[in-house]
Amino acid sequence: MEANSVTTKYIDDVFWNSRISVIRTATLPSMFDLLKKTGRWDSLKLIYKEGNGIPKPHHFWDSDIAKFVESLCLGLKYLDKNSKLYEQYLKWINEAIHMLRKAQHNDGYINTYYTVVEPGKRFTNICWMHELYCCGHLLEAAIAHCKATKSEKFLKIMCRYIDLLCIVFGPGEGQIHGYPGHEEIELALVKLYEFRPVERYLTLLNYFIEQRGYEGGKFFDDEAFERGINPYSLIFCDNTEATEHLRTAANEEIYNTAYPEPRSYWYHQAEAPIRELKEIKGHCVRATYYLAGAQGLARIKNDISLENAVWTLWRDMVEKKMYIHGGIGSIGKWEGFGTPFELRWDGYSETCASCGVLFLGRQILMSSLKGEVAQVMERALYNNVLGAVSLDGTAFYYNQPITGSARLKRQKWFSCSCCPPNVSRLFNNLEDYLFTLKDHLIAINFFIGGVYETKLKEPYGDIKLKVISEYPMQGKVIIDITTSKPLILAIRKPDSEKLFISDTHYKIADGYIFFAPKVWNNKIILEFDINVEIINPNPNVSANENKLAIKRGPFIYAIQESDYDGDGTLDEVAISSDTTFTLHSEDKNGVNYYSLLTKMNGLTCKFIPYFITNNNNPGEDFRVWIKHERTKIKALLA
Repeated sequence: MEANSVTTKYIDDVFWNSRISVIRTATLPSMFDLLKKTGRWDSLKLIYKEGNGIPKPHHFWDSDIAKFVESLCLGLKYLDKNSKLYEQYLKWINEAIHMLRKAQHNDGYINTYYTVVEPGKRFTNICWMHELYCCGHLLEAAIAHCKATKSEKFLKIMCRYIDLLCIVFGPGEGQIHGYPGHEEIELALVKLYEFRPVERYLTLLNYFIEQRGYEGGKFFDDEAFERGINPYSLIFCDNTEATEHLRTAANEEIYNTAYPEPRSYWYHQAEAPIRELKEIKGHCVRATYYLAGAQGLARIKNDISLENAVWTLWRDMVEKKMYIHGGIGSIGKWEGFGTPFELRWDGYSETCASCGVLFLGRQILMSSLKGEVAQVMERALYNNVLGAVSLDGTAFYYNQPITGSARLKRQKWFSCSCCPPNVSRLFNNLEDYLFTLKDHLIAINFFIGGVYETKLKEPYGDIKLKVISEYPMQGKVIIDITTSKPLILAIRKPDSEKLFISDTHYKIADGYIFFAPKVWNNKIILEFDINVEIINPNPNVSANENKLAIKRGPFIYAIQESDYDGDGTLDEVAISSDTTFTLHSEDKNGVNYYSLLTKMNGLTCKFIPYFITNNNNPGEDFRVWIKHERTKIKALLA
C-alpha cells in the first residue's frame, strides 16, 4: 500500500530514542569494524584462495553483511544529511553495493562461498548451505535501500538474482523441486512482491511455501543422495569431533549436533506440508521466518486455509513453548522447540528467534488486528530483544536463558553472528511494528512515541499521526491525528483494569479500541494504571513449580546477586503474592526505568528489568522465577 506513496515514519519516544541512538552511533560502527576484522566485508571482493592466508568465507557470511547494510539504510532517516555519520553510512552502503555488483555472476547469481570455496556446486546442498537464506537477506537490504535513497541500483542487482531463482526452482521439468533448508527468502519475497508486484515473484514465493514438507521432506533425501550421502544411515551424536568422519572434505557437511536422529526434517519444518502441521517444532528461527513468509502469502492471496495453519502454530508456540520473557527454544542442541511446556531455566531462547516472533507477529497484525498478538510481540521486544544488546551497544547475547550464570555474558561478536545485525535492523525499523495501515484503518500496536505521515491514493488520502507516550514509565499516551479522508483509528487496548479514553465514540474488540471512521483533526488521550504484578506459573511447567515472577508494564523483572544483601544465594530469596514494592527511578546510559525494592527478613532486595541484567557485572547470577513458599497457585502464564 505504501510502495507508491510518499511516506515518512519514525520513532520519537522518551524511552526508545536512546536505544535507537546507541544502535546508530555505537553498534553499527563497531559492527563494521568486526565485519572488516573477521574478513566478512572483504570476502565480497572474492579474493580468497586456498592457502593465501585470507579468511575462508563461511556459507552464511553474505547474510551478516546484508543485515548490516539493511540496518544502515533503515538508520539513514535518523541522521542529519550533512553529518559525518550520514556520509559514512552512505560510503559503507555504496561500497557493499559495488562489491556485490562485481561479485554477481552473468546469470545473476550471488554467493561468496560458492564462488570462491566450492565453485561449480551451487544449489547442490540447499538443505544446509544457506544460499537462499543469504539471498533473502540481501533482497531485504536492497528493498530498504531503495525505500531510503530512491535509488534502484541495489534492487536491480537483487531482482536479477531473483529472476534466476524463478527459472531454477519450480515444478517444471529441469527445475529444482525444492525449498530452502533455512527459511528467510520467503519473507523477503513477500516484501518484494508488495513493493514490486511482479507475478513471477509471487509464483516463486508460493512454490517455496507450498512445496515444503512434500512427501515428508523427500527433497532433502534426494539432494543428499546426489552428494553421495545416505540420509537414512548417518550416525548422529552430541560430540562434534566424533562425527568428524561424517564430514566430506569438499563441503564439510553439517550433520552432527542438529539432528537427534537421521532425517529429522521437522528441524526445518519439512516433515509435512504446512496445513498438516499441528505442532510447532524444530529450529526456532527457521520456524518463525517460515511462518512469517506463509502469513504474508496468505494475506496476499486471501488464503484463509493457510492463515489458519499459521495461527494454529502461533498458538501452540505462545501457549506451550514460550518463556515469560518472550524467548522461544528450550533445546540448545537444535536451537529450537522442545516438547510442550518444556521450559527449563537453561533454555536456549536465541535472540534471532525472538526477532522472528516480531517478524511473524507483524505479518499477523497486517492481516487481522489481535491484541493478544501485539501483547506477545511487546513481551518479546521489551525483554528478550531489548536485553540482547548491552546498554553501550557494543556487546550482544546469542542465547538468553531466564537465569544467569558465569557463562552468560554478552559478547562483541560470534563465529555465527546472525543476532547482532538482526537486532540493529529491527530497532532501526521499529516504526513498522508500531503502525499498521490496512482496510481503511490505521492501527497503533504499541505505546511507543512516533510519527506517521503519508500521502496515499484514494480512499486513504493524507494522514498525519503523532504518538506521544510516557510508557513504559507511566500510563499516558496522546495520539494527534489529522486526515483528509474518513479513516478508522485503532489503538491496542492497554492491559489495565483502569482505563480513561478521552473520546466516547469507540468500541472495543479483539484487544483494540476502534474509533468510528471520520475525517480526523483530533487528539485522543489514553490514561491507564501500570501496576506491579505477581505472576503465577503455569502448573504444566515443572521448572517453575513453587515459584513466582514479577512484572510491571511490559517488563519482566529479575534479581541479581549484587542486588541482594543476604549472605546466601539467590535460591533463598522468596516473595509472596502479597509482597509490596517501592518504585525507584534509575537511569543508565540514558535509559530510564524503575527498579523495585522490597524487604525480606530485614534485607533489601532490588529487582530490575530483565533487559538491564548483566550490564554492570557480566556473568553474575540472576533469577526471574523467585521462590514461593505456597504450593497451590493459580496458572496465569508460562
